[in-house]
Amino acid sequence: VIHTEIIATICNMLVKFSPMKQFLVEHGGLEALSRFARSPHGPVRLNALWAVKNAVWDSDSAFKERVMEIFGWDYLAELTHSSDGCIQEQALNIVRNLTSSPQADMGRTEIDMTLERFGEERLLDAIEEAVWSLRNDGATEQAAFILANIASGSERHRALVIDRPNLIDALCYFLRHASHAIREAGVRCGFNLSYHITDSASEASADAVWHRAVDRLRAFGYDKLLKELEYDPDLNVRDRVRDTLAQI
Repeated sequence: VIHTEIIATICNMLVKFSPMKQFLVEHGGLEALSRFARSPHGPVRLNALWAVKNAVWDSDSAFKERVMEIFGWDYLAELTHSSDGCIQEQALNIVRNLTSSPQADMGRTEIDMTLERFGEERLLDAIEEAVWSLRNDGATEQAAFILANIASGSERHRALVIDRPNLIDALCYFLRHASHAIREAGVRCGFNLSYHITDSASEASADAVWHRAVDRLRAFGYDKLLKELEYDPDLNVRDRVRDTLAQI
């Protein structure tokens, strides 16, 4: 019980105080969280994962690499397939935060890092399982936002999503979902896939990826489903629908 409460406190501190992250590095906190994340006691393990998720949120690449060097990429991959829905959700949320960055260039670097260390096929398989097992809306939401993050990356990153029919089909599923957060993630992903990259080294390559993305989305009926959300009750969904429709 004491461990559970301590880790819950650390979770809150990591969200509110960024200096806490440096404190964890300097005082063995990351190693402790890694041990707690392997605890046989469910609440301790869950809170430790929550703390790791908060630790990597809005952090730089070097810090994320340090965290995962200690935590373990293989262990994270294992947890994304957990039969415990709460554990699976937190593991996927860690991946979501690892692939997220407020800066586009840094975001691509962090997407590359995650895909390389986690494994491209292993990660995309985990996303598909989280969505199509239909077990846990929380895990589905995290998987949806991971896809949106990957789709915000480079041409190669976008191609990973475009080339997997199950993932394009998943985007259509997201648009029909009862959860407004999952619908929003589905729209975000479509927007990112169909966004015309202007800082590409090759304009011809960027054009080709854009055309492939738009053609693929239309082939799966994504554009028609998107139009049905023009009057979605959620404001965030409606706003992003308009922008995405303008692109495809």
